[in-house]
Amino acid sequence: MFQEVIPFGDEPEQADDKVLEGASMNTQVNKGLFNRALRITPTVQRYPWGKLGGDSIVCRLSNSAPNGPYAELWIGAHPKAPALVDGVPLNQLLAERGSELLGELHKSFGELPFLFKILSVGTALSIQAHPNIELARELHSHDPKNYPDSNHKPEMGVAISKVELLYGFRPIPEIRELLKARSELSSLLSADAMKGLESQTPNLNEVIKQVYSELVIADLKEREAKIEALYNRLKQQGSNDPHDKILLSLAEKVGFADIGLPSLYLLNYCELHPGQGFYIGPNLPHAYISGDLVECMANSDNVVRAGLTNKFQDLDTLLGMLDFNPAPFNPCQKESVSGTPFSRFLSPAREFQIQVATKASNDKVRTGGRAELLFCLSGAGEVMTDSHKELLNPGTCLLIPAPVDCYQISFSAGDLYRIVAP
Repeated sequence: MFQEVIPFGDEPEQADDKVLEGASMNTQVNKGLFNRALRITPTVQRYPWGKLGGDSIVCRLSNSAPNGPYAELWIGAHPKAPALVDGVPLNQLLAERGSELLGELHKSFGELPFLFKILSVGTALSIQAHPNIELARELHSHDPKNYPDSNHKPEMGVAISKVELLYGFRPIPEIRELLKARSELSSLLSADAMKGLESQTPNLNEVIKQVYSELVIADLKEREAKIEALYNRLKQQGSNDPHDKILLSLAEKVGFADIGLPSLYLLNYCELHPGQGFYIGPNLPHAYISGDLVECMANSDNVVRAGLTNKFQDLDTLLGMLDFNPAPFNPCQKESVSGTPFSRFLSPAREFQIQVATKASNDKVRTGGRAELLFCLSGAGEVMTDSHKELLNPGTCLLIPAPVDCYQISFSAGDLYRIVAP
């Protein structure tokens, strides 16, 4: 069985204490277990933006009752929703025996450095960005309630189904033409901002920052009236533009004054096909709109929100941190991992690397004295460590402890994910 946490809103809240209590490690986890693969029980998150019931891959993977929204599986040791190992919260287990279980990862990071998730997005999440590590430490020090971690949050996603997202700022010519076609938005801007968009040699960062800033700090009543007018016009005329479709689907839900509605037009609309991966670094605005995906990040929950939500938003921090330079979307490249059935998605992250095996295989994999995760998304097989065997089926998650030098994978065609620290 999967454990379930049911928070409210579009971001994680503190899990129920009863979920986190777990069982005594003296009776549930013994030292001998660290020489084999450990079966992990993820946490099920039922945020309102998740797909409903059996339409959600999270619901299906967790064998949950098909009622209501199922948004995420969390597989990691973050204290808000730790996975369980033999009934023990993983963060509790690592606090007492992390050096033994994690090996080299404990020496490098002092914790399990990554958090792995499966997402099933039925309606858009908030537009957001993640601070770099210096800002994360500062924000956590001054406001630990809203910034619960002192760690940064680089993240990577891999599409399971078609995924729609907003990602980074668009080129200035696209922004200029978009605003010309939507006078309701351009009327919120000053003459200086419009002049900057027309400049032949613009300072890209400063021009986009001015346009964005004026949209999000515009008089609330004026912004509300202009967005409602745009909404009514689009609803009457119709539009095939993806940004217009997002506004039409969300405006009544979040309210016409929401800062995310005008600013979403400044961001690139992107579609990913199954198997494509992407990386999101610090200070980059983004929002998932729809689809199912695998996601991995540094072990952090620091989020600076930029609209499409009623949760806490920090405009001063947001305007000071965002990277306003145009950011074209480029899927991550993949390369084979020598001596294994896996291919890895390339990224600059030091805390995690996503690898995936999709073909039938019978291979021995070496860990290098570093703990790692295996997650079976589809297909079937088994993992052998010495004389111990764990079966792989959709939804199976295994933690390979550092003392396991190598393990044997026998796997049919499907999608088997491996998460390591590079």
